[in-house]
Amino acid sequence: MIAKILVQCLLITCVYAISKHPILIVVSYDAFRYTSFDTELVPNMKRLKNVGTYADHLINVFPTKTFPNHHSIATGLYPKCTVSSVTAITILTMERRSRRRSIFRDYDVARASFPYQGQNITYIKTFQPDYDWSERVKTVISWITDDEKPANLVMLYFEEPDTHGHAFGPDSEIVNELIEKLDNITLYLEEQLEQHNLSDKVNVIHLSDHGMVSVTPPYFINITQYLKNGTYEWTGASPCIQIIPHDGYEDEIYKSLKAGSEKQGHFTVFKKS
Repeated sequence: MIAKILVQCLLITCVYAISKHPILIVVSYDAFRYTSFDTELVPNMKRLKNVGTYADHLINVFPTKTFPNHHSIATGLYPKCTVSSVTAITILTMERRSRRRSIFRDYDVARASFPYQGQNITYIKTFQPDYDWSERVKTVISWITDDEKPANLVMLYFEEPDTHGHAFGPDSEIVNELIEKLDNITLYLEEQLEQHNLSDKVNVIHLSDHGMVSVTPPYFINITQYLKNGTYEWTGASPCIQIIPHDGYEDEIYKSLKAGSEKQGHFTVFKKS
């Protein structure tokens, strides 16, 4: 009798409530470079690549920044068509800078969530860089298996190697260690899906929003050598900044930057239409 009971207990599997719709997890590794697949740092990602399907490369939208690319990934639209606080700010002119405050008031920029057709998303976790990566995965699983409102589309974000890549360079040892850690968390997500009997019910897309490359002194761009102090204002950051000429200096500044671009060869100048 005891043996029969033990066998019956072993045959019991956990049953979770999941969405009746197709379920998708989109995992983004900020600034993860495709060249990482040429190293020995990502054995688990390589295995998934071999047993799944993959794209040889992706083309970033411009500007190649975190927010514009993530909004395009989520919506399928170019940045100019999406509601992105960062994108909106980068296209402001000096005369419209007062709109910055209204943009930040209207939307919760810390979470980067925006309502769609008057409704916000079902689940959200305020971004916290010290939030343990494995706990992020567990949170995703809990949303998908929630009894009352099971999620069917979840965006899972890891801020590395972007954060430390900016601080120490994309070829630094600490970035290599973080890439190995990302590979391990990829395996952990796979294991959690298997543990909750979700492997054949959930599709997972692993991607990156942009890459990163080291910049050495010969490639530094110092635009102040082409412009006179007191003739302009500027806003934005790499990979693009905006120069707002003071009245009467528009043509002079454009011609000077254009000449510098042709001479230096590492930046391009566009007139805002």
